[in-house]
Amino acid sequence: MLARAGLAGISFLPRLHLGSVAHFHSQPALSQDGGTCRSSPAGAQQTTMNSLQIDILDGRQSILVKILRLAWPVTISMLLQSSYSLVDMFYVAQLGEDAIAAVTLTGILMFAVFALSRVFAAGMQSMVARSYGLRNLKNAEVIFRDGLVGGILAGLVIGVIVMIQPDRVLDALQAEPGVVRVGTGYVSVMAAGSAGMIGLLTLGAGFRGAGDSVSPLVLATASTILNMVLDPILIFGLGPIPALGTTGAAIATIISMYLGLAWGISFCMRRNASVRLEFKKPPQLLMLLDLLKIGIPMGLHYVLLWLTSAITLYLVAGFGTLEVAASGIVSRITQVAFVAIASVGEATATMTGQYLGAGRPLDAKRSAQASVRLCFIFNSLFSLVLAFYSPLFLSAFTSDAQTVALGTAYMKLSSIMLVCLSITITLSRAFQGAGYTMWPTVIMGVRFATFGLFAYLLAWKAALLAPGVWLAVVISAAIQSVLIAFLYAKGSWTRTRLRSLDAATPEAA
Repeated sequence: MLARAGLAGISFLPRLHLGSVAHFHSQPALSQDGGTCRSSPAGAQQTTMNSLQIDILDGRQSILVKILRLAWPVTISMLLQSSYSLVDMFYVAQLGEDAIAAVTLTGILMFAVFALSRVFAAGMQSMVARSYGLRNLKNAEVIFRDGLVGGILAGLVIGVIVMIQPDRVLDALQAEPGVVRVGTGYVSVMAAGSAGMIGLLTLGAGFRGAGDSVSPLVLATASTILNMVLDPILIFGLGPIPALGTTGAAIATIISMYLGLAWGISFCMRRNASVRLEFKKPPQLLMLLDLLKIGIPMGLHYVLLWLTSAITLYLVAGFGTLEVAASGIVSRITQVAFVAIASVGEATATMTGQYLGAGRPLDAKRSAQASVRLCFIFNSLFSLVLAFYSPLFLSAFTSDAQTVALGTAYMKLSSIMLVCLSITITLSRAFQGAGYTMWPTVIMGVRFATFGLFAYLLAWKAALLAPGVWLAVVISAAIQSVLIAFLYAKGSWTRTRLRSLDAATPEAA
């Protein structure tokens, strides 16, 4: 019954069509269902879009086109952001095994920083989008400033705590003495870059909430290129610049991040900026509380997701090296689909946020439906290719027959999981745009718990070993997708209220 009700909410996708252009002053705009949108609040500003922004409320383009226009820069940005660690690893690998281990273990620490960045980034994107939907740009500017400052300050606090005793951090991660000796400097410097990382990610979320996903791409591109140039110079030395080893890799990364952040802030000072920083008004506590109300569950969501992945790898490692190798190869192959889903999800968060801010819940639903349909079709086709040609893909990474056989089994299971994630990730981002994040995080907790239960039953009780763990991953992901679909069908997410925006909008109903 639950599954039928949940899936029914997304199985019928209304035909997407063009709506009328929204008016933001005296006349109420027509939404795509033909109803009347919420009128703009008193004092709402006339919105002038720059060339990098997409006017979500303009009905001259279809919802699907808007999703694609918002998503493609996010895809490239995500690939570039992930390249930071890859570039470091490429050069650090030439310094030996201890250096590689130090960078790998520090990645665990940086995930905690990333989870914290999601608190501020998710909350900011949602509230900036809702404010843009209301055409209350002053609110957007205040939220943008407070969220950015809050994220940077939180990063500084974490950085200082870790920098006090970086060797303790590596000891806690059970690093060997050689790794601690080589990696202490790397950990210290990367900790100092926490504020830059959080600031850069939060800044990008604010731009996307305003309908501009190109500016974050420009920043990510510039930062990545600078990191690629600085890495070999600071790691191996050049002329008067000494070789700094792993510490040099960290210095290159944080210089790139902080310069990218500074450049991004300079974008916000321009008259035609997608969203500007408001310095005249004092901090708005109510807005910051709403931002944290949205963001904290999202940060917890990412922690649970990371724990699921980490425990999966830990359990699989207990069955042997070949199983770990198979897991690693399949994860890298399927990363393409994950990036595609996440990119569409980011676009969906912006669109649902702006549509709900404008009082157009049906268009918000249509945005979510179009995103699910797009990702479902893409991942279904991608999964079919993976299922039929698994040995071919795996053979490109390894020549070991046992690893290929294990990887083939895991890839076929992963192809099912990708289809489930088409529903889960896109709808979760739609909820994020609405500011409705608590229940999706609870459902993520259900997935975490059911994964542990099925992993025990299948891997040990049923003696399926590593394939039992992989099957547990798929079953728990399928349960999550059904629950998320049911939550969408219930519809309460479209009625999410944000007190700070309601207080600033006398006509909000």
